[in-house]
Amino acid sequence: MIKELKATAKLMQGKTLDTVYIGGGTPTTLEPHHLKAIFDRLKANFDFSKIKEFTLEAGRPDTITKDKLYEAKQGGVNRISINPQTMNEQTLKRVGRKHTPDMVRKCFEMARKMGFDNINMDLIAGLPEETVDMFKYSLDEVIKLDPENITVHSMCVK
Repeated sequence: MIKELKATAKLMQGKTLDTVYIGGGTPTTLEPHHLKAIFDRLKANFDFSKIKEFTLEAGRPDTITKDKLYEAKQGGVNRISINPQTMNEQTLKRVGRKHTPDMVRKCFEMARKMGFDNINMDLIAGLPEETVDMFKYSLDEVIKLDPENITVHSMCVK
């Protein structure tokens, strides 16, 4: 990844970087010191003076810790994505997720307390055996948390 950052920095020379997104998958499966190394390397290779949005896909709530959020905040991340996918515990178990709706709420609260004021949350419509009412419940529960953005993906079996 470090080699790719250096190569990308060369390709970006002379261009203005205004958005950084670390995600697709769950970067928070990495240890805090690994996240710090990525943030440090990004800043060493790119001009961050015009950055408007620096997002870390925190992803699965079972991978989010205070130490990882701290490193993100110190690294300049100003937007995170916490992805419950659903707020229905039985669906989470059915699709093999290791978190609970309560973990989602606690992670969201922890991120707010650490100063994150731009939080996205991902939901998936059409998860196995979920009804429209179950999806509505998930949406209502996420809205109660008052995130700045909610992204809704449709279920896609690959």
